[in-house]
Amino acid sequence: MTRNLGQTHLRCRRRRGDPMGDYDRLPAHLRAWLAGAALPWRPRSVRRAYAKALARTGDPDTALAELDRLQAVRLAQASTAPASSVQKYSGGVGHATGAAPPIPARNSAPHH
Repeated sequence: MTRNLGQTHLRCRRRRGDPMGDYDRLPAHLRAWLAGAALPWRPRSVRRAYAKALARTGDPDTALAELDRLQAVRLAQASTAPASSVQKYSGGVGHATGAAPPIPARNSAPHH
């Protein structure tokens, strides 16, 4: 069975627990950040990273900026992967131009 892994070499692991429940228990500002995240973060990972950043900085806005920085580092790691470890594009939204491929035109001639 194929999975929707995108074009990344980052490791994927099965998780146990209730990720949707974990998401629902996040504070609103972390749910908002996670909803706009470029990577598929686990709610537990976001909570842990935010708690560390908040303990270090003492400022919620700076802690959110730290999450942005962490994500940028992970994106940079993913973009520098060797070509052989990156999945090739197989269609759909998100290809090189950022838009969905064109839909073929229908044949207007009646079928007999």
